[in-house]
Amino acid sequence: MARSQALLFLSLIAFVLLGSSSAIPRKTVGIYELKKGNFSVKITNWGATILSNETTYFGALVGRVGNRISGARFVLNGTAYRLYRNDGTSSIHGGHRGFSFVIWTVKEMVDGEFPYIKLYYYSFNKEQECIG
Repeated sequence: MARSQALLFLSLIAFVLLGSSSAIPRKTVGIYELKKGNFSVKITNWGATILSNETTYFGALVGRVGNRISGARFVLNGTAYRLYRNDGTSSIHGGHRGFSFVIWTVKEMVDGEFPYIKLYYYSFNKEQECIG
């Protein structure tokens, strides 16, 4: 994707520099980056096009649990489980080390016309339980 964007950008520059009539005022094609916190977006003035956007948690996985567990504890089949508190007195999105903070194994990666990647992570029993 980045390669095709680079080729498109270079083609646009060549068109602007070589392909316009002298009667039409020349304009410069540029790429502009806007940043706020952990969010960044790149935009070009050629067609007012968004080229890319990045944010730290865009698409991040949460786990073992997505959402908030009040009091950082729950009871399952009569057994009480205590969890790490990472949101005041509650546990949210998997505790202190949710699935977005572990290293996943790349099982398969395919480029080409239909690229994809398969990732794998084994979450061991009671991984986010607070012991003690």
